[in-house]
Amino acid sequence: MLLKIPYVTRGRYLQLLCSICMSLSTLVFGIFVSWPSQTLPKLLSKDSPLASGPITQWEASLVNSLVMGGGVAGSIVFGLLPNRCGRKWPIISAGVIMVVSWVLIATAENVNYLYVSRFFSGLAAGGIRIFISFYICEIAENRIRGALASISGISFSLGMLLGSIITDSLPLHIAPYVPLALLGVFFLLILFPDSPHCLILNDSRVVQAEEALKFFRQMTPLDEIAQEFEQIKKSRDATGNSVTFQDFCRFYLFIFKNTHSIRFLKSLILGSRGVLKGIVIILFIMSLLHFNGIQTLGTYSVIVLSQAGTSLNPNSVTSLFYTVQFVSYVSTAYILDRYGRRLTMIMALITNILCGLIFALYYYILNLEISIPQGCEWILILSFYGLAASGIILINVPTIISTELIPTKLRSMTGATFVTLQWLDGFAMTEFFLPATEAFGIHSCVLAFAFWNIIELSVVYFMLPETRGKSTHEINEILNKKKNKEPCLISELGASIALVPIIAVLGNVAISKAFGGSGIDATRELVALSLSNVLGSFVSSMPVTGSFSRSAVNHASGVRSPIGGVYTGALVLLALGLLTKSWSSLSSSASFGASEIVVFIAPLSTVVTSFGGPRSTRLTDDAANSFAGLAALYTRKPKSATTPANSPISTPTQRLRMKVMAPGRSSRRLQRHSGRITSYSIIKITAEMITALRAARGI
Repeated sequence: MLLKIPYVTRGRYLQLLCSICMSLSTLVFGIFVSWPSQTLPKLLSKDSPLASGPITQWEASLVNSLVMGGGVAGSIVFGLLPNRCGRKWPIISAGVIMVVSWVLIATAENVNYLYVSRFFSGLAAGGIRIFISFYICEIAENRIRGALASISGISFSLGMLLGSIITDSLPLHIAPYVPLALLGVFFLLILFPDSPHCLILNDSRVVQAEEALKFFRQMTPLDEIAQEFEQIKKSRDATGNSVTFQDFCRFYLFIFKNTHSIRFLKSLILGSRGVLKGIVIILFIMSLLHFNGIQTLGTYSVIVLSQAGTSLNPNSVTSLFYTVQFVSYVSTAYILDRYGRRLTMIMALITNILCGLIFALYYYILNLEISIPQGCEWILILSFYGLAASGIILINVPTIISTELIPTKLRSMTGATFVTLQWLDGFAMTEFFLPATEAFGIHSCVLAFAFWNIIELSVVYFMLPETRGKSTHEINEILNKKKNKEPCLISELGASIALVPIIAVLGNVAISKAFGGSGIDATRELVALSLSNVLGSFVSSMPVTGSFSRSAVNHASGVRSPIGGVYTGALVLLALGLLTKSWSSLSSSASFGASEIVVFIAPLSTVVTSFGGPRSTRLTDDAANSFAGLAALYTRKPKSATTPANSPISTPTQRLRMKVMAPGRSSRRLQRHSGRITSYSIIKITAEMITALRAARGI
C-alpha cells in the first residue's frame, strides 16, 4: 500500500519490476552484513564448523573488517569504469563477484576462504552502491522516482533481518544457498535495457537510448516521451565539456605534477557552477551515512545498552532495532514523493538531534553516578529507536539526492569518490568508537554525532533545493540559477540601523499626541512634509509619510468630516490633470514633491511666516535643520540608469527597481549607491519626525 503508484501503466510496472530485480543485490548484501553477528560466535567456539577448527580473536576481527577494504577497492575499480560501460553491466558483474563470495563460504574449509569471501563481498558492494541508485533513478519517472529509489534501502534492511534469521537457524555451509537463489532472480536484469541517460552519452547509441526510454514508458503518449527525451539531451548538454572525466584525472595528476590545474579549476568554478554546488551539498549530506552515528550505534548496540544497566535484554532490543529500521525504510518510500526530499531530511535531522540529546543526557546522568528510577528506562529505549528511525532515513535519502544533483556524465566518478570516502569513514568510526567511549564516555560521542547533525541541518536548510517531481535538466537549472542580490540595508547602515525603530516610535508618539488633543499648527506640519519630499528628490530618495501623516495633521486641525478627504482628492486630481506635462522632465520623487507643494502650500507668505516665528514655534530647531540640509546638499547623487522606453512608471519604488534591474554599467553603479540612498531617506525621516515632535508641543 505504501508503494502504491498512481495512474499505473505498463511502463511503470516495468520500472517497478526492474527496480525489484536490481534491489535483490542489496538484499543479498544485507544478508552478508548481518552474517558475522551470528556466525563469528560459532567460529570462535570449540564446535567450529570449519575443518581447520576454531579461529582466533584476531582472525575473527580480520574477517569482520576485510569487507571495508573490499569496499574501498570496489569503489575505486568500478568508479574508474567509463560511462560507455553503462549502468547495467557493472551491476551484473558485481552480482557475479557476489556469487563467488557466497560459493567460497559454502565450500570453506579454513579461515582463508572467509578472508577472500569477505573481501569479494566488499568489492561487489562497492560497485553496487555506486550504480544501483543511478540506474533506478534514471529509468524512473519523475513522479515515482523517490518511491522506486527507496526499494534498494528497503531490500538492504530486509536482508539484514533475513540474514540474522538464516545464519542463526541454518549451518554455515547450507545458509549460502538462500542468497545464491536470490541472486539467480537478480540476473533477470539482463532482460532489461540500460539506462537511457547513460546510453545517450555515447553519440553512436542515441537510438538505443530512445528505444530504452520507450521501453520504460510504455502506454505513455509519444509526445510526452519525445519531450522527456529532449530534456535528457538538454541535461547531457548542460555540462558540455566544462568538466569531464579527463579533467578529474588531470586534477589528481596535479598532486604530482603542476599541469592542467588552472584549466580544470576555471572550468569547474566558472563553467559549472551548478556542478560545484551539487558536489558540495552531496559531500556534506553523504557524510550522514556514518557521522550521524546510527550505523556505529547499531553495530555496538549490545555493548552500549548493556552499559546502561537496564533490565531489558540487549539482544531483544537489537532485534527490534533492525525492525524499526525496516519500517522506517518502508515509510521513506511513501514520504519522499509526498512531502519531498528537503522536508523529509529536515524533519529527520531534527528528530535525530533531539533523540541524540536525550540519549546523551541519559548516559551523562549515569556517568555522574546518579541513580535513575527503574520506570524511566523507556526514555532510553524510545530515544534509541528514534535514532534508528531517523538515522536510517538520513542514510537512504542522501543516496537518492546524489543521483539527482550530479549530471549524468559525472555520476560514476563522483559516486565512486563519495562511496570510497564512506567506506573509509565507516572503517574509522567502527575502529575508534569503543576507544572513544572509554576515554570520553558514550554521552560525549553521541553529543558529537548531534553536533554534526546540526551542521548538516544548516546545509540542508540553506543550500539543498527540492528535487521532488523535477527532471535532471530542471534540477541542473536550479543549481545554476544565480539569485539577484537586492541591496542589503543592514550591511550598508551598520550600527545606525538602530535609528529605524527609534524613528518609528517617535513618529507614533507624535501622531498619538496629535490624536490625544495636543494642538499643532497644520501649516507648519504640511510645510515639513512637502519640503522633506522636495529635498529628498535631490538625493534620489522616495517620498514618505504621506497620507497617514496628513490625516493626523488634518484631524488635529479640525478637519474630521468625510468631505475633507473629498476636498483633498479633488485638489490632487486637479493638480495631476493640469500640471503633469509641466513636470514631465522632472524625476518621479521631485514631481511628487511639487504636487504636494501645489496642493498643500497655497500662500507662500505662510511658508515665510512659519520660518520667521519664535523659536518655540519654528518648523524644527537649528540642529535638525543643519543636519538635514547638509546631508541633502553635500552627498553625491549617483548617476541614473537609462529607463527603458515605453515602460509605465507609476511610483518611485518601481522606478528605483527598474533602475536596479536594468542591464549595463549604470545599473551596477546604482546598486552600489542604493544603500546610501536609503540612508539619506532615513536622515530625511529623522528630520521630519523631529518636526512632528516639535509641532506636537509635547517634546
